[in-house]
Amino acid sequence: AELGAIEAYNQAIKLAGEVNDFATRDILTSILNDEDRHMDEIEALQDQISHMTLPIFLTTKVE
Repeated sequence: AELGAIEAYNQAIKLAGEVNDFATRDILTSILNDEDRHMDEIEALQDQISHMTLPIFLTTKVE
C-alpha cells in the first residue's frame, strides 16, 4: 500500500508542477515525505524481523 501511495503522490506532484499548481505540489510533497518516512520505518522493521525471526522480534515488542 505504501509503495502504491508513493507512486501516486509522485505522479500527482509532477502533474501539479506541470499545471503550475504549486500550492498543491507543496502539500503533496509534504505528504510524500511522510510516506517516505513510513516506508523507511517499515523497511527497518522488516530488516529486524529477518535478522531475529518473527517470534523473537515479537517478544521485543511486548510491553
